[in-house]
Amino acid sequence: MLFLRVDKEPDICIGSFSATSKFIKPGERNEYVAVLTNCSPESRNVLVSFDIYKYYPTRTSEHPKDHHAYYSKWLSLDPYSTEIRIDYNWIDDIKFIINNSRIECDDKWIGPMKGEGIYSVHLVLIEGGEKTELVLFQELTSMNITKGAIREMLGLLDIFHLNDIMINNCDLAPDISGKKIVVLSAKDIDAVYNIMQFFRKYHEKENCNFYLFIQKFDGIELDDPFILRNDKITYKDALRQSALLCDPSVKKIGLDNLITSWINGIPMLIPENSPMRELCSITNSGCFFDDYDTFKSCLNVHLSREPSTMEIDLRNALFGLEIYMWIKFLTYLKKYQIIEDL
Repeated sequence: MLFLRVDKEPDICIGSFSATSKFIKPGERNEYVAVLTNCSPESRNVLVSFDIYKYYPTRTSEHPKDHHAYYSKWLSLDPYSTEIRIDYNWIDDIKFIINNSRIECDDKWIGPMKGEGIYSVHLVLIEGGEKTELVLFQELTSMNITKGAIREMLGLLDIFHLNDIMINNCDLAPDISGKKIVVLSAKDIDAVYNIMQFFRKYHEKENCNFYLFIQKFDGIELDDPFILRNDKITYKDALRQSALLCDPSVKKIGLDNLITSWINGIPMLIPENSPMRELCSITNSGCFFDDYDTFKSCLNVHLSREPSTMEIDLRNALFGLEIYMWIKFLTYLKKYQIIEDL
């Protein structure tokens, strides 16, 4: 279904706007084709925006609660007509394609996915005070990660010795209220000993009402009273009750903790100089520390479980699936060797 909305009869307008499918799924690419018409004799600079809202037939969609995403691109339109294509994965990756060249957007805003239902996709063309807008409607089908995809992931875990990743649920971020366990998991043993100084200081001076679970690995022997012993609780049970997943590694890291965080909706706690810092920042899935004060602040926020506390949403679970596909490719290239470094 397509609607045209114009402020007045323009020199610049959208001739047509269509999508390859009326159904969409997060993570699956969808292509949009638009014909932009310039009725004037000279080239014109225009702003093209691609704006998506959850649609409700009984009320007007509002920003930000109903807003999924906004992307825009400045273009120079020659006289007559120009075809542009927009390639979007319905998570966070979009490309504007003009004359077979894929170009990035100039500006973007991305909100969380709003669940199944109808979405209105707005293509807006602005030049000076003139605006043309075409709106089409698409239906978002099941957001659940399929059992087949989970089985495939679990098979890859065996190959990469990542079999400790727990898939908690595949709908949305789990309820994070009341969780007082921090899971500490790392490949860098020196980093574990260093971060333990922060945990001891925090337990002694700030908050004694939390437990630390350390994933078992060779070379670590700690007997602090706030540490949950591996023979008392399993790693998977600790994850289910975890408020944070801490990986202090800097020199030697793995992907398993980051993927576990995404899939289970558990925020990461990592150093500012961690190689995973940029990924966590882009996906809004981590908090960062560079000294004891910032470490303390991170723990205070996440152990308090205030409503404002960051939650990891479905986009990152789907991003985790994409990472698994990347690992699958690396498996072929590296002949089943374990990935130790990024």
